[in-house]
Amino acid sequence: MLAFVIGLFGLIAVPASASIRATTPVTVRIPSIKVNAQIEARGLNAQGLMQGPTLPSRVAWDRTGVIPGQPGEAVMYGHLTDNHFQPAVFSRLNYVPIGGRVVVTDSRGTVRTFKVTKKLAIRADRITYFDISRDSKYIHLNLYTCAGRWDSRLRHYTHYLVVYTTLISSTPKK
Repeated sequence: MLAFVIGLFGLIAVPASASIRATTPVTVRIPSIKVNAQIEARGLNAQGLMQGPTLPSRVAWDRTGVIPGQPGEAVMYGHLTDNHFQPAVFSRLNYVPIGGRVVVTDSRGTVRTFKVTKKLAIRADRITYFDISRDSKYIHLNLYTCAGRWDSRLRHYTHYLVVYTTLISSTPKK
């Protein structure tokens, strides 16, 4: 169970116990940018980054990593644009404010709310999976998408935007 205490800097997360029982995430909501999307379980590609979701309206979750709600850093990826450069699910991810909420519902109906703690743009030619997911005794969810400008020669964007969050509440289905 994750406990919270009020400290000098506000609400502070305390390490989770091994009794946390998270299951497969099915939806993600980001109220501040009006995202409400289905989640697909995906793996990593040959470059060690996540395979994207099959549709631009969905979000991919790294099934080889941490399940949202378990200790560690779970990872989700959403497209910035579709194949025609029209806005996709994470087209407005850069507008999520620090302190904003990300809400994930799992297959059992448990709702987990995460608070945005940091945003970071990383050059596409320098990003590693370690930049997006690290071992942690706390419960985190990190979202990422393409950012920067489109490089038509390399056929990808110049940067990735990573939004780091930490769990602030978990509510089982009633």
